[in-house]
Amino acid sequence: TGAVKAISRKFEEIGGIISKKSTVKSVQKVQNHFVIEMQDFNINSEIVINCAGLESTTIRKYLGLNDIESVYVKGNYLSTSQK
Repeated sequence: TGAVKAISRKFEEIGGIISKKSTVKSVQKVQNHFVIEMQDFNINSEIVINCAGLESTTIRKYLGLNDIESVYVKGNYLSTSQK
């Protein structure tokens, strides 16, 4: 949607990285930042936003966060032409 595109664009303008359809091989906490090893490149960041959908549990397990219960929720997305 237009809102998601606008937020994504703003996020990237301030230095954020959005990596779509990428394979994460590992995530490690190293001192005060994270090292995300991707299939083709690595990302170093102080903050990670995990938006991996059903694979988000795999990403959190890379960090050893195994004691968190997984709750799956089906989303419904609606759009309207009205303003």
